[in-house]
Amino acid sequence: MSGILTFQLTVTDNSDLTSSDTVNIVVDVPPVAAAGPDQTVLKGTAVNLSGSGSSDTDGAIAAYTWVQTAGTPVVLTGANTANPGFTAPDISGTITLQLTVRDDLGATKSDDVNIIVNASPVVNAGPEQTVLTDSQVILNGTGSSDPDGSIAAYAWVQTAGTTVTLAGADTATPNFTAPNASGSLTFALTVTDNHGARATASVILLVNRAPSANAGTDQMVLANSPVTLSGTASSDIDGAISAYAWTQTAGTAITLAGADMAIPNFTAPNVSGILTFQLTVTDNQGATSSDLVNVTVNLPPIANAGPDQLAKVKSSVSLSSAASSDPDGTISSYTWTQTAGSPVTLSGQNTPLATFVAPGIEGALTFQLTVADNRNALASDQVVITVTKTGR
Repeated sequence: MSGILTFQLTVTDNSDLTSSDTVNIVVDVPPVAAAGPDQTVLKGTAVNLSGSGSSDTDGAIAAYTWVQTAGTPVVLTGANTANPGFTAPDISGTITLQLTVRDDLGATKSDDVNIIVNASPVVNAGPEQTVLTDSQVILNGTGSSDPDGSIAAYAWVQTAGTTVTLAGADTATPNFTAPNASGSLTFALTVTDNHGARATASVILLVNRAPSANAGTDQMVLANSPVTLSGTASSDIDGAISAYAWTQTAGTAITLAGADMAIPNFTAPNVSGILTFQLTVTDNQGATSSDLVNVTVNLPPIANAGPDQLAKVKSSVSLSSAASSDPDGTISSYTWTQTAGSPVTLSGQNTPLATFVAPGIEGALTFQLTVADNRNALASDQVVITVTKTGR
């Protein structure tokens, strides 16, 4: 309890004479020092201290004195005021400052405050990506770090582009399904460290529709013939085809010329069979698509109109294709036509065996046999019938 206590002293000598004096004792309640709450601040930022919460119940605060007692040294401005300040150093750690207050009667009291200097976290929203429409996409913030602590929280938000639904938006690696529309999507990642400091970075994703590869229609070609493949019908709805790559995946090996072009070519082998080629196209965003085309190599049929003959005037003559054949299939049609000599009427001109009646005059008659195989390849041969009066 504060107040003034008065005491009187009386002294008596040996002659019984007395004398008195008084003394006053002032009872002072010491002040209350309040250096303010502990703070967490970022490197290089301005820090304000506050001792304004200090008080004196029986008088007034007459003086403030701030001193640093721990941590990286700082320069205090206004160290003898209630509210000094300083600039946080570029080194993380704890700085301790002590406030001593003195009241109007000279009593003092002290209090400490801790200032935690925190380095901002380093945010990394991952590399830019190009993804396909309707594909599963994973964002990656695992490259984020904190130089003097740890990442305590992740928060992803989409800031631009066709809206998607983020799963795990509060994790380092959220995911979503790319929209069915090409364009760019922007996402912002904010990380918070264990001292509450935050940092934000963005990442842009390009949504790309895959190109459409078209290796052309299947073909039927003759052995040893030149063959051209065509990928010109390939397309990219949201860009352009930037590369073509043809490879042979089945059949007798051949050498492709221009395998990196839209229209390569090769010479068909002298062997029947099916050759399969794959075309892979790449668009200007790196997406790819493939298509297959089959080229059937056909050996042509062998037409044989039979040996030349001698025939007697007005006699019956037979033409035979019996020696015709097809090395890799069957003969599907026969056509006989007269190409020279006195005209005659052919019977069975679309059959393997044709007949006619020789004219009544001597001379040479020429007939052509054309056969088609089951793959529509053609071959022809001729036969000469010499008509004489004797047939010899």
